[in-house]
Amino acid sequence: MEKFSTLNEPLRVVVFCGGFGTRMWPMSRMSYPKQFQPLIGEKSFFRDTIDRLEISFKPKDIFIAVPREQTNFVKEQAPEIPDSNIIVEPERRDTLGAVSYSAAFIDKLFPGSLLAMVWGSDHLVKDKKKFNKLIRAAAAVCQEKNVICKVDVKPTYPATDLGWLKIGKQIGETDGFPVFSFEKFIEKPDLETAKKLFEDKNYLINTGYFVARTSVFLDLLQKYNRDCYEIILKIKEAIGTKKENEVLKKEYAKIEKTSFDYGLFEKLPSDSANAIQADFGWFDVGTWDLLYQSLSAGPKDNVIKGDIFALQSEGNVFYLPKGKMAVAIGVEDMIIVDTPDALLICKRGRSKEVKEALNELKEKGKIKYL
Repeated sequence: MEKFSTLNEPLRVVVFCGGFGTRMWPMSRMSYPKQFQPLIGEKSFFRDTIDRLEISFKPKDIFIAVPREQTNFVKEQAPEIPDSNIIVEPERRDTLGAVSYSAAFIDKLFPGSLLAMVWGSDHLVKDKKKFNKLIRAAAAVCQEKNVICKVDVKPTYPATDLGWLKIGKQIGETDGFPVFSFEKFIEKPDLETAKKLFEDKNYLINTGYFVARTSVFLDLLQKYNRDCYEIILKIKEAIGTKKENEVLKKEYAKIEKTSFDYGLFEKLPSDSANAIQADFGWFDVGTWDLLYQSLSAGPKDNVIKGDIFALQSEGNVFYLPKGKMAVAIGVEDMIIVDTPDALLICKRGRSKEVKEALNELKEKGKIKYL
């Protein structure tokens, strides 16, 4: 087995914080997405992510990828990050465009450099020091091998709203963490498939954290999504020129509107990636159900934010605005989220359908509530 050397090259990181967080409506809105709100504690998910990274990264080495209309949140909540490090997406083209553009942006500034990609703006990470150690360990793999190295976790339930990574045999060790070969990636399987993957024991849950050289990433994009690569190449060539904004706006709109997972990762061959398996207290908080799983002490615990008296009520999520009192009697396995202008009442286990409900509200012209 390979023993990877200690990281001795510069490592930079890009944080992706776009998205509306529609599945966590009504707290998350188009005008104020969940990643910039203090849904847990007093800090926003985004600010918590920056604080976590600043344990081992200097602000000059932290880059932020964000849609243009959300740059104000980034500047307000992370003023120490240089404006030149904010990678502004001219429009929303899903995560394939965001990742590819960011890799090209960094490669233009620092050709062939090591880059960590972090989908951390709506994640809860309990062991922050271990998280940083894992990111650097993955970079140590990429320092020696031309691969994407992912940092992923063992599943705790048959998740249908997350991606799954099948790993093969252990091929080495980096900073005490096992490194595995990669076999394939499956994005958001149906329930029956997820149950089979959960029983397999050879699958990890995709955290969205990975490291690669910018040049390696762009080479993989060229091989397995040529259309996107050719657009990104035009954008990269224009970066730093007088035509940068014009070319970016024109070309970025041509990128297929799909996720990075569908647009590239599912297409990669087994020799293009490795994975580190680790437990660092990671939770995706992309839905109210996922938030419940990350915060509840047990299946009968209530997750409460606000002034709520719960009598004979178990397994609920209660969120209330300040200055309001609520009493719950005999309520079980519910999600009840109250805001000044909207109320969500949902059976726990069905919060993924919130997005569908919002699509119907949009069709009916209820735009002001979105």
